[in-house]
Amino acid sequence: MPSSSTSTRHDFLKLVTCPNCWHEFQPAGSVYVSKHESLLGDPVVGENAQMRFMPTRFSPNHQAIDPGGLNCHQLACPRCHLEIARASLDYKPAFLSIVGAPASGKSFLLGSMTWNLRKMMPRLRMQFTDADPSLNQVVHSYEQTLFLAENPDQPVSIQKTEIDGGDLYRSVQIAMHELRLPRPFLFTIDSMTQEQAEEDEEGRLLVLYDNAGEHFLPGADHTRAPVTEHLVRSSAILYVFDPTQDPRLRRDCNENDPQVHHATQQTNARSAVRQETILAETAARIRKHLGTSSKKLHDRPLIVVLAKADAWIHNIPEVDLDTEPFTDDGTGKTTLDVERVTHASNACKRYLEEHCPELVGVATGFCREIHFIPVSAIGCCPELVEDGDTQFYGIRPDRIEPKWVSVPLLFALQDVIKEIKA
Repeated sequence: MPSSSTSTRHDFLKLVTCPNCWHEFQPAGSVYVSKHESLLGDPVVGENAQMRFMPTRFSPNHQAIDPGGLNCHQLACPRCHLEIARASLDYKPAFLSIVGAPASGKSFLLGSMTWNLRKMMPRLRMQFTDADPSLNQVVHSYEQTLFLAENPDQPVSIQKTEIDGGDLYRSVQIAMHELRLPRPFLFTIDSMTQEQAEEDEEGRLLVLYDNAGEHFLPGADHTRAPVTEHLVRSSAILYVFDPTQDPRLRRDCNENDPQVHHATQQTNARSAVRQETILAETAARIRKHLGTSSKKLHDRPLIVVLAKADAWIHNIPEVDLDTEPFTDDGTGKTTLDVERVTHASNACKRYLEEHCPELVGVATGFCREIHFIPVSAIGCCPELVEDGDTQFYGIRPDRIEPKWVSVPLLFALQDVIKEIKA
């Protein structure tokens, strides 16, 4: 056993699933990340990484001791040697994949969604926390940019997700082959009170993946870069669809909105990506990895997240985006108003069937359960910023007012939350 400090809650788990490479292993098979400076270099994660090791010595407080004599606490997967949160041993995982075309707003959605969940979950009498803050630094940077800016009246932006390298992908050497793997974001969802959390074995480790949109283009999936294999393990898929990228829907958008103008410029500057092909490619990859028939519907929910709704939602008067879909019983107990979300979903589906029927067709041919949820990650218009020779569309943090941004994930996790509260 690596340590007796991992002996209580995770005992009921037979296997741990690595959130990086999805290898399954027993908790006792975890390796540790060394700390001593003489132990730099690892055959799997590279010469600039600390060596991974299986401990044989432990300190009195049950910390592993590396070959250089230093106490260590960071765990890693025995296959890919990438870091895993200790919560991976304590909680059952709930995987969620965020899919979408390039420039559809996935990173803005992720940063706004996690920030608002931190505030919203306590109202649902749930805890939502980082499983390991060091592994969520990218999300923290998104949140910091949008909601904790030093100068909130100065326009900011989030850099586009890199296709290779960057902070969202890491390369490892496994069995003489180089693999590029996605960096997951890890959060724990648990009961509100400490007493409940200690007794409740139904808490979850929420594992979120945010790939660059280019990884979902047809033909971008290959064995050296299995960066989208998490799709087959996801409890639900959040597919981000940007109406401002579709010329037909763009006609119904607020023409004075800078993000609509920006979308037009992007379409003119490059070959437009037909967004339904991203969803079709997602369906094809899942069927390929599962070995299922192209006629069989996927049994996990598909949440079509209709982004940048502040620019187009006026076309669907049945949906009130200014009021969050939550109910309060008067005692401080808040719940998601599922009926209202479903009503909005039906209205959005009717709108898309009229203006963008091929998207609805791909969705209904992919999954049994589909929901269309409008979201505005920032709730305000960006503005064109000129800084010398540089131009970008930025958002002033003091004007950000997210609308429905936590709803897609909460809707996707309804059953999980019910299990935890049971």
